[in-house]
Amino acid sequence: DSLSFARLAELHARRGEPWRAWSHRRDARRFARLEQTAIPRMSIVSVCSPADAARLSARFPAARVEIIANAPPAVPDPPPRGERDIDLLFVGTFTYAPNRDGAEWLVRDIRPLLPPATRIWLVGPCSPAFQSRMNAIPGVTATNRVARVEPLYARAKTCVVPLRAGAGTRIKILEAFALGVPVVSTTVGAEGLAVTPGEHLLLADSPADFAAACRAPHGAERARAAQDMLRRNSSRDSVLDAITRMVVRI
Repeated sequence: DSLSFARLAELHARRGEPWRAWSHRRDARRFARLEQTAIPRMSIVSVCSPADAARLSARFPAARVEIIANAPPAVPDPPPRGERDIDLLFVGTFTYAPNRDGAEWLVRDIRPLLPPATRIWLVGPCSPAFQSRMNAIPGVTATNRVARVEPLYARAKTCVVPLRAGAGTRIKILEAFALGVPVVSTTVGAEGLAVTPGEHLLLADSPADFAAACRAPHGAERARAAQDMLRRNSSRDSVLDAITRMVVRI
């Protein structure tokens, strides 16, 4: 959590929001103190990625750190892939600053580099002001909260994760993998996932590179490779087995 708040502070500083940057720096210091007190007392500390494990071990060499990867949400009856009338789908909670910043970056800096007819959908909880502002932009649809995201994934050509801040692993990428949708992400967006860029997804960190990745061919092949990898390595059963083994060892 201290890392998450530190990155949020950096994001707000870049956006020219000094009060919010100061507030998140304060939270980062508070959580760092809490971690310093609590983690040495833990029998086992569980994290979701090798990157998080390396950071934690560097700060707390004596800590016993276990990696238990996230699994995608259960999808009982995934809908069939139908007409793909959504070019770029970004799923997230847009009241969360990194998602909101990512959506604004996508629409402001990346969209002008894409074909004019590109249809971008922003799906997830958001404020009325955000929804109105996004929906006023040609080609952009902000839905606010929806009952189910799976039918929208079924309509999407590409799932995008244009995050420039945040920490942890992105369940939305695992969700897209599970549903067979090609993914384009920033490096931060895909941080912590055991994926191979170019094989399972495409990574890009500048507007020009991100726009080019959204237009890149062979998305279906990458989606199949990602789906196969997820079935092998991150099934819900394998995660439950890992948690059970960890609990038994405590």
